[in-house]
Amino acid sequence: MYPTHENQVEATPWRRSRLQGYLLLSGIGMLYFTWLATTEFVETGKLTTTFLSHIAVAFLWVLHARLQYWVTQVAIRNELHTARMKQRLDELETAEDSGA
Repeated sequence: MYPTHENQVEATPWRRSRLQGYLLLSGIGMLYFTWLATTEFVETGKLTTTFLSHIAVAFLWVLHARLQYWVTQVAIRNELHTARMKQRLDELETAEDSGA
């Protein structure tokens, strides 16, 4: 039940799919807003504020998705740490019971 290796990360299936969803969402958002910006540039032939705002939104979209990805990774690491601490506590309690 508990991970045994220091570098082993046991991500639950819903967390793994959530991480993949953030990456997919970031890619789709970046493509969409880049497409909007490119269309604006092709139609007008100059860099307008709309073009720049679409590029800014694309950047913020990716930043948001990456932050969500990072937060989920931290949650996975915290769960792993909690599992290790529970395992260690169980080992200590077992050692106390057998030694007493």
